[in-house]
Amino acid sequence: MLKEKLSIERKKAVMITADFTAPTTESYAMAWLRLCNNAREYKDVIWRIENDSGNRVYVWCNPKYKETVIEFLTGIVYYHQEDKGPTSVGKVIEVTDVTVGFPMYEYESTCSSHEEQWGIDIDNSIMFWGAVKEIFY
Repeated sequence: MLKEKLSIERKKAVMITADFTAPTTESYAMAWLRLCNNAREYKDVIWRIENDSGNRVYVWCNPKYKETVIEFLTGIVYYHQEDKGPTSVGKVIEVTDVTVGFPMYEYESTCSSHEEQWGIDIDNSIMFWGAVKEIFY
């Protein structure tokens, strides 16, 4: 049988508050979609994102990539047919250093290493760890 131990690992992060006020709903949606896609693809850079009803976007990122994320957020532009050029959507409002907690799961078998169940438990713990790593990293 597996026994699960949960601990919280503290990491330094940067929280970037941005304003995604855009001329149209479509341009806001496009900017949010770009941010979501990049957060999904670059999990080691962007750790968490949220938005609120006031077009504010909150991005928690790896401190090593702070300037890159700021450049990305301010570089989101929208082209509209009536406009002559691109309209910037993302404007950085505030950058704050914060500490965030990441759940760390450890599993150990309650069986002796000579029992068959021990091997099953080890296989399961590796599978669980892989699933958690995929979600949080």
